Amino acid sequence: MTQPEPSSFPRPTHTRHWELPPLILHPFSDKRGPDTLVECSRAQLMLAGILPMDGCEREALERRVIEGRICEVKMLYYVGLDLNRWLEECTEVAAHEEKLKEAGLSKCSFASLLVANSPVHVHAKLQGWGVADYKSLFSRALGLNAVFACPPEADFAQSEFCWIPSLCRWLLP
Repeated sequence: MTQPEPSSFPRPTHTRHWELPPLILHPFSDKRGPDTLVECSRAQLMLAGILPMDGCEREALERRVIEGRICEVKMLYYVGLDLNRWLEECTEVAAHEEKLKEAGLSKCSFASLLVANSPVHVHAKLQGWGVADYKSLFSRALGLNAVFACPPEADFAQSEFCWIPSLCRWLLP
């Protein structure tokens, strides 16, 4: 049986406490996700000359890197969906509380709170997933969801006029 996750953010002393909905982050469930990311990392190291190319062609390695980057963008997209769901829930809570309504809190207010001062249990979960910079992850995930209606698909990424490889190079250094 799992323990419920606390949803409280740090708050100044002598202030009223409002309980926010729990932030639930779902792990990326693509079966090839972790393998694709490892292959991407190895391909990047080969292209950089750190690992031997073992007879791999440069073009094949570059394709592996792009596939890995697409996987990362998809992961960011799905984290963004979880974050947007939470922001909507927080906005609903604020709309039902007179004091919070008077404060003029919006999705942006809660997004700023999340990025600048997220709960410790969220840090722990993300560290377990191998995330070192949660602020960057949250910012990118929210931005990606603000711009795109759906995650990229690998077959679309192979098209000649696709923007995904450029986005991957820009978004994920």
